[in-house]
Amino acid sequence: MTPDSTNNTFSVPINNKKIENVPSTIIEFIESNRSLFDSYQFPVMITDADRRILYINPIFKEVTGYSDTDLLNNFWNDLAPPASLGKLLKYHHIRKKFPDKAPSSYETSFSLKNGQEKEFLLTITPLFNNYLFFLTFTDVTPKKLAKIELSRSYEQYYTLVNTSPDGILQLDKDLNIIMANNVAKRFIKHFYGETEIIGKSVFCLIPNDQHKIIDNAVKHAIKEGYYRNLEISFPNKKTGTTSYFEINTSVVYDHEKPLFFIAIVRNISDRKQMEKKLNEYTTKLEHLVQEKASKLMEQERSAMLGRLAASISHNINNPLQYVIGNAELILKLLKEPNLEISLIQSLAQTLISGCYRIVEVSDKLRRASRKSDVSIFDIAIPIEVAISVTKGKWMKKCSQIKVRYLTDETIKIKGVESDIAHVFMNLIINAVQAIKDKGEIEIRISKLSSRKVFIEVHDNGSGIPPDIADKIGKETVTTKNPEVGTGLGLLWVYDTIHQHYGTIDFETKLGKGTTFRIALPIAN
Repeated sequence: MTPDSTNNTFSVPINNKKIENVPSTIIEFIESNRSLFDSYQFPVMITDADRRILYINPIFKEVTGYSDTDLLNNFWNDLAPPASLGKLLKYHHIRKKFPDKAPSSYETSFSLKNGQEKEFLLTITPLFNNYLFFLTFTDVTPKKLAKIELSRSYEQYYTLVNTSPDGILQLDKDLNIIMANNVAKRFIKHFYGETEIIGKSVFCLIPNDQHKIIDNAVKHAIKEGYYRNLEISFPNKKTGTTSYFEINTSVVYDHEKPLFFIAIVRNISDRKQMEKKLNEYTTKLEHLVQEKASKLMEQERSAMLGRLAASISHNINNPLQYVIGNAELILKLLKEPNLEISLIQSLAQTLISGCYRIVEVSDKLRRASRKSDVSIFDIAIPIEVAISVTKGKWMKKCSQIKVRYLTDETIKIKGVESDIAHVFMNLIINAVQAIKDKGEIEIRISKLSSRKVFIEVHDNGSGIPPDIADKIGKETVTTKNPEVGTGLGLLWVYDTIHQHYGTIDFETKLGKGTTFRIALPIAN
């Protein structure tokens, strides 16, 4: 369709704007389609071959701020800012001389009435044999902004990835490497001498004996969306040493199907080396502590035996003095002319009883001092041994130690008999030391159930001060000088009871006394 050359040209008002020398055919075309053009929801402009603006639709006016009066009969390239004008004129001249070679659309900037610039995708459609041009404008500002934001995001992502101290790998769903940051590339080059790794399977980089570990980790990651703290080792071909790495993996899904994996790889060789040294140091320290503890325990044992020596001496000296006295009396009576045989027999029997008493004390001392093996024994035996061996201590403050059996059964436990005896020796001596002048010590034995025996050691002494009570069983505590004790007694008691799978606690009140409670498993 071309304008009729025989038709006259007119100076006619279009939208109340007088436009000179417009063929009537063009006027008719614009007016007949005005309602259509006006309804378009995107900016529209119609120009002639000389770039004169013949029509703009309402959306164009709304977007640019211009009116008909501002633009009609003016050149549309006048809207172009200086930076875009050259490109617009170039394409216009190409379109006039070589219509088929001119681009039908391109991005360019236009000046708005408020002085701002806006990016548009300009699409040009020739009409009437290139006499008329139909221009549409698509706002590409959001696209440009999105592109800029995408570029900025990519730059941030690139910076983040390549400044990370950890290696970062992106793997496709088949575990082929599709991205590696600089640290990851250095890792791989250092260990394998590889520089081109994109497209290679990650299994090419991992020793065969660890492929199963990777398979299991991948299955877990696909199921849970991640896998944390996977440790693998790499042989360093250059140094002959082994390096250790920790891998944390996340999965990116597309419609619930794995799309790719992100693996963050951290070299933990230094940490593993430090852990190894720390373990060695800890083991060495434990040996030193054990050695020191053994020495301290031996010192405590010696100190306690020293404390018991006076008690044992008293237990032996009393019957021994009785034996000596009776023996001397017998010798004296034997010199008498009227010897009474019945009196000699009575004195001899008393002498023998005293000797048996000495033997009994010696036997109990032997039981308390020897290192016995694990055995099953009556719980009453080590308690009786402890009472007998410590008699020289407690009898100065107590007339007796009351032992109350709250069960008729013989209760046997499994353990080291001498150690259990020492437990009760410690508790009895502590009870004696808590009593200032005269007091009472009572031991109660009961059966909690078919599995537990319950022993209480109670005194009515001064009680334990709170600052010391809080430390009992946790650290060495003593109010005595080193010659009397090392402070390990109760710590050793707690440790021994725990070694026998028992429990121990206590209740104390200042000025009222203390009760230690022990529960031990009954032997089957």
